[in-house]
Amino acid sequence: MNRSRRILRFAGFLSLSACFGILLYETSGSRGVGRLLIFALISVLFIYTLSLLLKRLAGLERKEAFRTRLMTGLYTLCDYNSNGLPLLASIEKVAAAVELAELKQDLLLLSRRMKLGERLEDSVNSINSLKEALTLRQDLPVALDIAGISTTLSSYEIELKERLSVIEAACQRYATVNMFISTILPSFIIFSFIGGAIISNSAPSTLLFGTAMLIALPMVYSVSYARLSGRLIG
Repeated sequence: MNRSRRILRFAGFLSLSACFGILLYETSGSRGVGRLLIFALISVLFIYTLSLLLKRLAGLERKEAFRTRLMTGLYTLCDYNSNGLPLLASIEKVAAAVELAELKQDLLLLSRRMKLGERLEDSVNSINSLKEALTLRQDLPVALDIAGISTTLSSYEIELKERLSVIEAACQRYATVNMFISTILPSFIIFSFIGGAIISNSAPSTLLFGTAMLIALPMVYSVSYARLSGRLIG
């Protein structure tokens, strides 16, 4: 299944690259095998860069989803424990209710290690995904008992408030930048090419114009959008 999925992704990558390369070639106004190969290379690099940005955003989204659901589970765990349920039983009950497969698997592994006599702190530190998700800007509590978990949740709430203020400022800044890139800059490029052609009394370079409109602008906008999305995700 994974192999078939990789083949489909690679086929889709080649198809997009081919379509984009043909579009560049046709709009450039130039002909020749050399130019076709150059545009093919440009299109491959362009699509590959976009795929890396999307892959990075998907990875950030998965990590943040894991972390958010883990913190929600810790809140539930503290509620169970405050009602008299032992810590290990609370972890198992939280794991049974978790819908995210990766988190469920890690919590079950955590409970199995604790059943074998391992301390909670040592068990968490041995599971990289849990250790990474519990790493806050504040130091991790020395003892991950219920009191330590409550401290971790309090630190997480403080971090969320800090992130909200950062996100608000970032949204305003990147929204302005993205609006400039998507609306004002294309018009500026078009008028520059038209004005340059009128002043020089010659036809504008369709190759340069196509490169600016089809490669440079989308790439700059994609990077700016990816940075904003990364801030919103975490």
